[in-house]
Amino acid sequence: INAEYGEGAVVLKMPHVYLGKFIMNMKDYMDKYGVAMTTNSRDGGYLIIITGERSEEAGKEVELLWSEEPITSSDNITSGKHIIKVAPDRYEGVVCIPSEHSQILLEKRNTVETSHKVRILIKQLHDCGVYRAVIRANQKQTASDAADDLESLVL
Repeated sequence: INAEYGEGAVVLKMPHVYLGKFIMNMKDYMDKYGVAMTTNSRDGGYLIIITGERSEEAGKEVELLWSEEPITSSDNITSGKHIIKVAPDRYEGVVCIPSEHSQILLEKRNTVETSHKVRILIKQLHDCGVYRAVIRANQKQTASDAADDLESLVL
C-alpha cells in the first residue's frame, strides 16, 4: 500500500469513529512534525497518508488516537465495576449492583450525578439479578471517581 503513495510515506488505517478528533488535531500534528497529511476513505475506515522527513514519528503519535484505548460498549457488562471508552471523547463508568440494593441505588443516583456533574442511566438486567448503572462522562477520571462513589454509597 505504501508504494502507491511514494517513498517514505507512512500510511495508517484509522477506524471511522476517530475522524472528527483526528481532523480537529490534524494541523497540530502537521505543524509539530513538519509533515503533510491527507485522508482517504477506505473499507469503512480512513487511510491517513503522512509524508515528510518525520512521517514515522508523526505516525506513531497519530496512532495513539485509537490504539491506546479501544472504544467499547457497556452492553455485555453484567458484573463488577469497569471504566470504558465509548467514543473518542466519552467515557463510561459501569457499576453492576445486586438487585437487592436497587432502592438505595435509586436514592443515591442523584447525589452522585450532582456531585460529579454526570448522567447515570440505570437498567435492570433480569437474567443476571443486577442493575447496571452507566455513568456518562467526558473524562476518564470523572467516570472513575463517580463509579467509585456510587459503589461505596450503595454497597
